[in-house]
Amino acid sequence: MDKYEKFSFLKECIGKIEEDITVSNRKGFADKETVMNRNILECLKYISEILEENITESLNKNSQRRKRFFITAEQRKQLKIMPNAMISEIANELNRVTAENNIKKIQAVWITNWLISIGILEINNFEKRVPTKDGKSIGITTQLKNRFDGTVYYQNYYSAEAQIFIYDNIDNIIAFHYSKN
Repeated sequence: MDKYEKFSFLKECIGKIEEDITVSNRKGFADKETVMNRNILECLKYISEILEENITESLNKNSQRRKRFFITAEQRKQLKIMPNAMISEIANELNRVTAENNIKKIQAVWITNWLISIGILEINNFEKRVPTKDGKSIGITTQLKNRFDGTVYYQNYYSAEAQIFIYDNIDNIIAFHYSKN
């Protein structure tokens, strides 16, 4: 039973108790028990209101939950090829054309994980993702860059051919990501 179902069940039970107390009060029981029942009734009404707010909030959150990433054929036609793009730029381009879908955004790591899984990228001795021979053949290049603190890092760039390869395989990338999660 999820949170919404538990709240709904609890609210229903409280409603029945509330109704029973109200009916017995109408029958003229004006003793100590009736006074206590009125206090219980007030408490139950308050709890019922809180539950109603939580149920509504829960329903709203569920309706706002984003769906799995997908891209339509029409959106694929809108994808732009950039000169020597970074993987984050490719992910941003995919998210740009699918923005109207109200879906979860694709992450650059989804793409790189898939590229590793098919042998286009590999993790080198320094724990960095770099292109394999096959990756280089489709136009992935690596440059060593310097950070402001003097440390060196690898930056991969994806040629037009590499971007087209990624866009053509986006369904495989999505399937790979969701099969792992």
